[in-house]
Amino acid sequence: RQNACSNMIKLTAVRHGESLGNVKNVIDDNSSPETDTNGLSEKGKLQAVEVAKNLSGYNFDLVILSPLKRTKETLEPYLKDKKIKVIYSELTLERNAGVFAGKPKEAIKEYCLTNNITNRVNFKPQNGESITEVYQRAQKFLVYLKEYFPGKAILMCGHVNFLSCLEFVINNKHLDNFYSYESIKNGEIKEYIID
Repeated sequence: RQNACSNMIKLTAVRHGESLGNVKNVIDDNSSPETDTNGLSEKGKLQAVEVAKNLSGYNFDLVILSPLKRTKETLEPYLKDKKIKVIYSELTLERNAGVFAGKPKEAIKEYCLTNNITNRVNFKPQNGESITEVYQRAQKFLVYLKEYFPGKAILMCGHVNFLSCLEFVINNKHLDNFYSYESIKNGEIKEYIID
């Protein structure tokens, strides 16, 4: 039996740099990674360079990315001269906003208010997913890390709703507080120890 400390995972999570969708202040469409054109803005590209500088002293065993363009572009400056295994995981995709994709950022909130939907974390847009379902993906992601990468130092780059849900899972927080939680910012780095 391995020592419990040797199974601890050091997870460093980065939110992608500012995207073209962030600039437009719209809800990003995440349903088709293969046709994704929502890369980084000029500011996002500068944030990616800053992320690379901030990660320069780290050593990682592997990198896990969402298959969307903005996460790949965020870590390109960091990964440029490195030979690190990169895994793309659909578990880390941003919330699928369904019919709200491409609409103004506040569209789901306004829809819920207008239609007297008080439990926003369980609201599932047509052809989309609820925050509760994103949370469940974050739970699966954590199980995946523990099963396949015990004791590893992992860098991941993802999206605001997924990363917020992942933090809730790691810290055993209840989703009732999801919308009062301060979200991770573009290019921000957070570190977690998972045992």
